[in-house]
Amino acid sequence: MCNGILVCCALFSTSLAYRALKRSDRSAREQSDSAQRVAGWETQFRQAQLAGRDRERAAMVVFSDYECPACKALNDHIESYRRDRGLETSVLYRHWALPSHQHAVAAAVSAECAAEQGKFRDMHNELFRAQRHLATVDWRELASAAGVPDLPRFESCINDADVTRRVQAASDSVGALGLRGTPSILLKGGRVLTGVPARAMLDSLLGAVAN
Repeated sequence: MCNGILVCCALFSTSLAYRALKRSDRSAREQSDSAQRVAGWETQFRQAQLAGRDRERAAMVVFSDYECPACKALNDHIESYRRDRGLETSVLYRHWALPSHQHAVAAAVSAECAAEQGKFRDMHNELFRAQRHLATVDWRELASAAGVPDLPRFESCINDADVTRRVQAASDSVGALGLRGTPSILLKGGRVLTGVPARAMLDSLLGAVAN
């Protein structure tokens, strides 16, 4: 038996990601039929970070944790969809740093600090690429790889206790929504899909936010 959730995530990240992306269309239909609903969904849309160019076009918010293997699988698919089709996708993200993940809050803080310089998506993707190494990663080097222009400003931001408290409070507020797990996808109207949808369903969702 694995000793703790974080260790289990590390040991089985590859298989979890694989299973997440290989769910059947039948599973997606069942997931859709039993979807949760969230009241006040408009607030979640307003408070989320935009990965893309058009906030008005964004039709979903992804609740995500940088140490969650299934979250990485979902993000990898979104990015490959965008690259393969030569399209821009407008997807919103909110941090949900799970208590069992020791480095998730620090990773979310670094994403927020990059966002202050217009580099949220780039840092977001770098964090998922470095998922297995978040315990030892150099945040400044990661920010440099993401193209963050003012690294001293970035470093000051990630060391600001107020920023960390703000990110933690936002993450706690997401946890209070009663979602079933990460990743979760909130659609306009308040419907929530838990986990990584089947490929056909996810492509349909992305098609609606692509331009």
